[in-house]
This record gives sequence, C-alpha cells and structure tokens, in this order.
Amino acid sequence: MNIRIISKKQLWRGIIHIPHGMAAGWLLTSSHPEPSIRIAAAVLYSAYFAFYERNEDTHMKDQAWKDIVGYLPGLFFWFFVRWIVR
Repeated sequence: MNIRIISKKQLWRGIIHIPHGMAAGWLLTSSHPEPSIRIAAAVLYSAYFAFYERNEDTHMKDQAWKDIVGYLPGLFFWFFVRWIVR
C-alpha cells in the first residue's frame, strides 16, 4: 500500500523556504545590543517574505501559503538550535 501525504514537489518547495525562516530567527537572536532593533529587523524580514509570497501568488496562482508553511520550520529549528547551544 503506497500512501503519500505530500508530494515530492511540495516537500522540496517547503525545504527551500526553511533558510528564510532561519534567517528571521537569526535576526531576532543576533547579538545587537538593542532588542528593539533585532525585533524590528526580524519583523520587517518576515513581513517582506510574506508580501513577496503573496505578490508571487497574485501573479502565478501557486498557493503562497505552502511557501510560508515552509518558512515556519526554519524559524522553529533556529530557536531549537539556539536553545540547545545556550
């Protein structure tokens, strides 16, 4: 019995967006002394990413939510790694 929950194309599509989530996590946990700068940078980067994906969806109709869902594991992975390293 061959049950496939997600296709290889969808899996790859999610995997290629993981670094974007890790970048947002890095911005949030960077060593900048002012926390408001770190938070602003992470929020701006995340907002830019979401805007880009929604704009791409407007033109290509490729269901941008799948790319944003691929972004989240990278963000969580970054926080997990930072938690382990500390």
